[in-house]
Amino acid sequence: MVSADTRWGKRWQCPHPGCDVACWSGDTATPADALTRKARKMCHARFDPLWLNGTGSPFLGTPGGKRNRRLRAYAWLSKAMGIPPHETHFGHFTIEQCRAAWVAMNTLKSGGAS
Repeated sequence: MVSADTRWGKRWQCPHPGCDVACWSGDTATPADALTRKARKMCHARFDPLWLNGTGSPFLGTPGGKRNRRLRAYAWLSKAMGIPPHETHFGHFTIEQCRAAWVAMNTLKSGGAS
């Protein structure tokens, strides 16, 4: 892995095509192959609207603004996946954890969040 400074922080680049990780002021992600990175991006892209502005999202009524909605959404995901909150970070997920997160997010569509 080779690092380069960017305006967002360090970016680590693996010599294998499609395998890289971006780190901003800490341990935000782990190296992953192209398929895992794609799964992480897809899950994150699906998750963020759920707490930001998703119609019918159970996180929208959280007092305290976006930060609290985000924290509540990650706490929910942690519980739904059965993993500790400090391990609930898309940048660390394996492909299997991405699948589990996707399944968990499907329960939101059917009213399964609490």
